[in-house]
Amino acid sequence: MADLSWSISAPWLARENPRLAALFRSFGEARWAKPSYCPGWTAVHVVSHMTLGARFYASVIESGRQGRLEPPFGAKDAASFRQSREKEMEKLLALPGAERADRFEAAVGALQRTLESLMPHELDLNGWHPRCPTPIRNYADQRLYEIILHEWDIRNEPESDITSAALGAAVEILMERIPFLWENTEHPQVEGRFRFETKNPDAGWEMETRAGKAALFREGKEKCDALLSATASDMVLLVCGRGPVPERIKSGRLGIQGDRAKADVLIGSVFRPY
Repeated sequence: MADLSWSISAPWLARENPRLAALFRSFGEARWAKPSYCPGWTAVHVVSHMTLGARFYASVIESGRQGRLEPPFGAKDAASFRQSREKEMEKLLALPGAERADRFEAAVGALQRTLESLMPHELDLNGWHPRCPTPIRNYADQRLYEIILHEWDIRNEPESDITSAALGAAVEILMERIPFLWENTEHPQVEGRFRFETKNPDAGWEMETRAGKAALFREGKEKCDALLSATASDMVLLVCGRGPVPERIKSGRLGIQGDRAKADVLIGSVFRPY
């Protein structure tokens, strides 16, 4: 049995991947062709994208553990990676539904085996990513976010909540994800301390930003410049660029207390697609 104590996400992936594969096998042609939340994409596009994502992670993890920071699909740089990804996407889009589900199942299975084979000394090595080099241990968390969010995208009910049983794990990961996004996104600088609170499930934590760096405080008790509150589902969706922020604020689904100017800088920096 693989030791996955280093990861919140990898055990959840092992449970969620078979469920999603079975869901995709149940799709008829009309369901595959239904528009998703992603503009211009149907379910076919989203599932094909998810398949490529699993292949991407397996490839960059395997390269990274060998000390090579290189893109997948035989690419040499970010530009050629995008070109190669488009070609691979076209191949998946052309497949019949059953074979598309087969490819998804094969890709997520290969990624899961890679995650389960990782050794402790490999976890902090970097894997390639077009945005920035990313520690190998982070890819399992990113993948869990992708499958949770893309299932929501496929459902295409913008006012609905995330229904995944892994939502609690996603909130736990969010605590680490927000500081990572802050440090690796170009944005206006602001110094302060911010508190985040979620409901269903309940959670709370704080983040301090100084000189472009962000520190997480899981048991924060200090005075904060601003408090951001939402349901767990809405907080995850907002941090991942789903849902218009002004409408969420107006409807009360995103609460903001304290220094609104600082809160707005924070929101503009980390509430965006990744």
